[in-house]
Amino acid sequence: MESLGVNVSNGWVSPSAVSGIFSGHDVVILTHTAASQSGVIPTAYGSGVPVIAVPVGGLVEQIDPGVSGLLTADRSPQAVAAEIRRLAEDRSLLQRLRIGVTQGRQQRSMKSFLTAISAVGLKGISPRGYPSLAGPTKCKPSISVVVPVYNRSHSIARAINSVLAQSVTPDEIIIVDDGSTDNLASALEPFSDRVRIIRHASNMGAGGARNTGVSAATGELIAFLDSDDAWTQHKLASQMAFMQKHALSTSCTGFEIITDKKSVSRIAWRPYGEILGVSDFAWGCYISPGSTLLSSRDFFLKSGAFDDRFQRFEDWDLMLRMVETSDNAFGFLNKLLATIYLERKIGSESWLAALDMLQEKHEGSLKERSKSLPRKLRSGVAFNRASVFATQRNWEAVTRELSKAILFAPFGNWPFRVILSERLRTLPIRM
Repeated sequence: MESLGVNVSNGWVSPSAVSGIFSGHDVVILTHTAASQSGVIPTAYGSGVPVIAVPVGGLVEQIDPGVSGLLTADRSPQAVAAEIRRLAEDRSLLQRLRIGVTQGRQQRSMKSFLTAISAVGLKGISPRGYPSLAGPTKCKPSISVVVPVYNRSHSIARAINSVLAQSVTPDEIIIVDDGSTDNLASALEPFSDRVRIIRHASNMGAGGARNTGVSAATGELIAFLDSDDAWTQHKLASQMAFMQKHALSTSCTGFEIITDKKSVSRIAWRPYGEILGVSDFAWGCYISPGSTLLSSRDFFLKSGAFDDRFQRFEDWDLMLRMVETSDNAFGFLNKLLATIYLERKIGSESWLAALDMLQEKHEGSLKERSKSLPRKLRSGVAFNRASVFATQRNWEAVTRELSKAILFAPFGNWPFRVILSERLRTLPIRM
């Protein structure tokens, strides 16, 4: 550490010196990988200093991410370095954290804690004087399933039943009715005692509906499922085990596709490894996160949630931000765990506008990482523009955009090889 120019002070600190040491620094960083010095956080807060900590027991519970400190995506040195860099480069974020720590002092004080205990009184105390237990301790993290739905009364039961059939039972199922005008209420009636229903007065789009569901969710993990898709029985169990094995904050899985044009299932092959990075998503978003994404709620919110300005390609925008938020936090489990019932729609001008907005939003940050990434992004945008024009049967525009896709990235352009044939087979028939 000293060879890197770090001022190392290793030794006992006297009680009288603690406050001066903490208050003289911008941030306290806790890098424990197992046990934790959890008492350090209250000391930092008492000195008005925010904290960066890894997600281990004793630390997670004391930090309100983005308010009093930052939690790293995992326990790796790379994840810690990413949050330190983020704070060093964004002084306004540091100032917001300082304000958050200061404003929260009263809430975290011992006086407030004792007042809360007094308000509870003797509730939960058994006749023998020992605290009673509400039930068995759960070993798995709590899971909230979010299902946005808009005019899908004909398919919502299939989606919900696939959640109820999971080998790992989720803690809650949240259905967000995004301003439906069909007979959705009747379709949901049989599940009224097993789901929470939130209704939008008007249609906000898939991203807005999913954000509403996450805001209402109480689970540590959020699983998304589109209202016309379905999961296999062990989807959640397999995905959670995969994420735990690789210490991931979020992941997607393999899936099969069934189109309205041909009622034949086909496995959607994707040439991905187990860990996905920025380069994978620069090409596009081909992992169907609307129905395969499972994410830590904190990581989802830290990545910025869905940008509801996007009428289309909101998932591509989010995936890019997720992998930019933290390296090695996003995984792909290459197992067929979901069925996507693909209903190709006629592309609109709003889809093209969304692609333009996505390129403008991410090209600069990708260029900072690598000179090749913006070219991959431009190629991916052109490729998806060609898909929009294909649904309109505008073949001249299709040829133009596919030519751009190849020119921008002639080498390693796997979507041109894999996704193009897939999309040609699922073009809608215009009547």
